[in-house]
Amino acid sequence: MTILVALDGILRSDANTPIREGRILFDALVADGRVVIMADEPQDKAEYWLKQYGIKGYAGILSPSLLLTDDDPLRARQIAVAQSLGRVDMVIDVDPATIVHCYDIDVPAMLFAHPKTTVPGFRPDVAKESWAEIETRLARTREREASSDAASV
Repeated sequence: MTILVALDGILRSDANTPIREGRILFDALVADGRVVIMADEPQDKAEYWLKQYGIKGYAGILSPSLLLTDDDPLRARQIAVAQSLGRVDMVIDVDPATIVHCYDIDVPAMLFAHPKTTVPGFRPDVAKESWAEIETRLARTREREASSDAASV
C-alpha cells in the first residue's frame, strides 16, 4: 500500500518543529505501508529535516525539483508523478483543495487538521465551496463509481 503524506502541516509545523500527532500517524503508516513524503522544498532540505528529527522508514520524497513546471498545483503534480510510478492508495494532506483533487481522480484521501498547526486558510471552518458544490461533486463521484461497476458486470 502506497500512501503519500505531506511533510508540512502533518510532520512539521510552521515553527519548523515536529507535530507529535503527525509523527504518531506517520509511524503507524510506515509499520504496514510504503510512505512517500510530499515536500514543498528541495529534497536535500526535506531529508535534512527528517534526519534531524529521526524520522525514517519512508520510501522516498517527492520534491518540487523533481517535477516539470506547469500550471497544476504542486500537490496535483506530485500525485501524478507518484501515479506514474505505481498505484497510489491514499493521500494525506492539510489542504482541502488536495482532498478535492483526490476525489476528482478517484484516489482515497484524508485531511489532517490540527487545531494548533493548521494554516488558517485550510481550517475546515473556513468555507471555500458551498454545500451545494460539495453535493454536486459527490454526486459526480457516485455516478462515476456506478458507471464503473456497471461496466465490470
